[in-house]
Amino acid sequence: MTMYLRTNALLYFVLPFLALSLGCQRVEEDTGKLPAGEGNKWKLSMVNYEDLHQTEESERGFIDGLTEEGFEEGVDFEMNRRTAAGDMRTLSALMNSVNADGTDLLVTLQTSTLGSAIVNTDNLPIVFMVVANPFVIKEAGRNDTIKHPDVTGVY
Repeated sequence: MTMYLRTNALLYFVLPFLALSLGCQRVEEDTGKLPAGEGNKWKLSMVNYEDLHQTEESERGFIDGLTEEGFEEGVDFEMNRRTAAGDMRTLSALMNSVNADGTDLLVTLQTSTLGSAIVNTDNLPIVFMVVANPFVIKEAGRNDTIKHPDVTGVY
């Protein structure tokens, strides 16, 4: 089964995934925001293999969707954007740094980035976009039912 969704529709998958991934942080039911006064921000990292029109549009749509849902960058979350500039060794190094820097959720753009994220990160929730078929990556799974438990996204 192939899933085709508008980029903003990805938030229906991302927000619950993010809330479950951050189980030690209680999320207010009515707003989806972290409780006031705790001073917590979600740390999101967005990594792409190379800058393309599709990745720029997906990034914009992802941030716009979070904003439409009431999340404000700098207040509710911080987004660290990284690009490998088309270099696989750089991509691997970026994934190692994401794995070590306390990122709460990794957003990958492009198939090669998803593959590197699955192999080079430990138990980090991953949301993917700009991927034609995630199942060409053996570690991602075989289909929509038999898949990696920490990975979700649209293709």
